[in-house]
Amino acid sequence: MNIYLDIDGVFRGVESPIGDLAELMTFILDNFPGHVYWLTTHCKGGVNNTRRALTSVFDDDLLNRMDVEIQPTYWGTLKTDAIDFNEDFIWLDDDLWQSEKEVLKQHNALDGHFLMDLRDPQMARKALAEIKSRIEVIPEVDEATDRARGALVGLAVGDVLGVPIEFGWVSQDIEKSLDTIRTMPPYRGIFGLWSDDTSMALCLADSLLEKGGYDSYSVMTKYLLWRDKGLNSLVNGGFGIGIQTDRTISQFEEYPVIKANEPKTKSAGNGGIMRLAPAVIARDNASIEEAVELARISARETHNSLMVEITAEIFGAALYMALNGIEKELIIEECFDYVTPDLKDSYEEVGENMHRLIGDNGFGLRDLGGYTVDALTIALWGFTNADGFEDGMMRVLALGGDADTNGAIYGQLAGAFYGYQQIPELWRKKIGREKTIRERAEQLHAMKECPILATRFEEDRNKGYFE
Repeated sequence: MNIYLDIDGVFRGVESPIGDLAELMTFILDNFPGHVYWLTTHCKGGVNNTRRALTSVFDDDLLNRMDVEIQPTYWGTLKTDAIDFNEDFIWLDDDLWQSEKEVLKQHNALDGHFLMDLRDPQMARKALAEIKSRIEVIPEVDEATDRARGALVGLAVGDVLGVPIEFGWVSQDIEKSLDTIRTMPPYRGIFGLWSDDTSMALCLADSLLEKGGYDSYSVMTKYLLWRDKGLNSLVNGGFGIGIQTDRTISQFEEYPVIKANEPKTKSAGNGGIMRLAPAVIARDNASIEEAVELARISARETHNSLMVEITAEIFGAALYMALNGIEKELIIEECFDYVTPDLKDSYEEVGENMHRLIGDNGFGLRDLGGYTVDALTIALWGFTNADGFEDGMMRVLALGGDADTNGAIYGQLAGAFYGYQQIPELWRKKIGREKTIRERAEQLHAMKECPILATRFEEDRNKGYFE
C-alpha cells in the first residue's frame, strides 16, 4: 500500500502534539518501506522543499530518515496526477479540490483519501489508527499457492534488486556493495522499481487470465501496450526493453503471422525466459510435458530462436518441478530431460558446458551478457549452490552482468522452490505493486486449465494451434 502525505494542515500548523506527529511518521516509515510519498505544494513543479517546511516539527534524526525514505512527487495542477491508482493507497490531506475528488471518484478510490482536521488535537492519533486498520493481512494459503506466489514475487524481487547494478558495474565492485544492494535501494529516486522482466510477466499473466488460455495475438498486443503505453509499468513504457524484444514487437505490428519457412534467428537473448513463470504457474496442475510446451511457446513469442526454446524447456521443467515440491537435487538432475527431440542436437552444443559451470565455483559466470544459455546457467548455479532464497539471490547478483534479468530468472525458480514466505519480508514489502503481483500468481494457480488457443506461428498448423 502507498502512503501519500501532505504537509500543511497535516504535519505543520496543526493542533496535534509533536510527539503524536512523530509517532505517526515513524510508524509509516517502519511499515511501508519504499511506499511513502510527499504529495504537497512543497515539492510541486520539481522543487523539493519538504525538509525546510518541517524543521520545526521533527528532530534531525527523523528528518534525515525522511530525506532518504520518502519519495517526492512532482505534479502539475492536480495532486491526483501523482497517485498510482493500480495500488491501494491512503492519502493524508486536509483539503482537496473538487476536481481532485472527481478523479478519485472516477477511479472508485474516494476512500483512499483520509481527511485531516488541523484543529483536532487527536488527529494524528486518528490517522495512525486508520492506517493501522488498513494494513493488509496477507491470507494464509496452501503450500502450492504459496509456491506460486513465490515464483512470481521472486521474479519481481530479483528484477528490482538487479536494476541498479545491471551492466555498468563489474562483479568485483558489486561484491563490495552487497550490504547496500541487500537493502534494495532506490533507482533514479524510485523505490521498488522493476523493469521489463516484471512488466512483461504481468502482461503475460493478464492475457492468460483474460483469455482463459494462451493466445499469441493477445499476448503480443499486451507487450505492445506495455512498450508504447506503459501497461504494467511503474514508469514509462518499455523501461528496460531488450533489442530483440523491441524488434519483434515492431515486426508484430506490421506482420503478426510468422510463416512456416521463416528461419529461426541466431539471436538468443534471455528475454524469453525472464518472464516465464506465469505460463508455468497456469499449468502447474497439468502434466510436466504440457507445462514445458507452453513455456517453449511463450518464450518463442519474442525470441524465435532454437537456443531460447531449449532454455525455455529446461527452465520450464525446473519451474514446474519446484512448484510441485520436487527435491532440489532431482530438479537439477531431471530438468534437462525435457528438451524435445527436435532440439536435442542443438542442446548437445551447450549442455556439457552448462553442467560443468553449474557445479563450478561461479568464476566463469561473472560479468556475462544477455545470452539465454548463460542466464539459465547462472540461475541454476545459484539455485544449486545456495542455502535459501536470499543466499542464492545475493550470489547471483554478485556475478554482475545482466543482473536484473539474472535475478529475475533465479527468483522465479528459488521463489517456487522455497515459497513466498521464505522471501525476505523487506524485499517483498519494497517492490512496487506487490499485492498485484501476488494476486496474479494466485489467480494463475487457480486456473483449472490453460489451453493453447491460438498461436501466430504457422509451424503450429499440424498441432491445431495456428490461427
